[in-house]
Amino acid sequence: MSRSNGVLLFGAGTLAGIVVGWFIRFPPTDSASASGWAQALGSLAAIFIAVWVPLRERRATEARIAAEKFQRAHRLAERLRSITFDVILLVHNTLAKAESRWNRGEKALDIDQISELNQRLTAAQQDEYNKQRIVILDGLRALLKEFKVLCEVEHISDFALAPDFATRRNQWMGIVNSLNDESLRAVQAVENGASD
Repeated sequence: MSRSNGVLLFGAGTLAGIVVGWFIRFPPTDSASASGWAQALGSLAAIFIAVWVPLRERRATEARIAAEKFQRAHRLAERLRSITFDVILLVHNTLAKAESRWNRGEKALDIDQISELNQRLTAAQQDEYNKQRIVILDGLRALLKEFKVLCEVEHISDFALAPDFATRRNQWMGIVNSLNDESLRAVQAVENGASD
């Protein structure tokens, strides 16, 4: 029971005790006084209901708003997690196959894959309001922008960082793993009830 419910019940009990005491001390002796007592009791009941009903409605509305806010935050955090997972798959698969594709004279990555992920990132950023998740989305976008250079390279010799490709690959993997950890923390924060 909440504190305000306890106070309301205490007040109602006190008022009922006063009314019963008054009724015992001054019982109705004729129909006029009986109707006065009925009117007084009805007025007290109406006052109690007038206070209790809006209080109950306000609590129900606050609970509904809190539940909707939690559901929205959870939905946005899960969408971020899904996008992050797809970026991780793209980066891992591309980096694992890049050199063999370049040896066959193919591009390491199809631009359509990055375009689709960028569209999803844009849609997510338009709906997002949590600063932590916005930073993660910005990091994913920056990674995809940098990673887009692989779409334009058809041979490893065309790649400006060809001698350092292994180092660059490790850096990209580190960035992806850090962004993944951050998106997992964002989902956990929502599930643990952290406010947005």
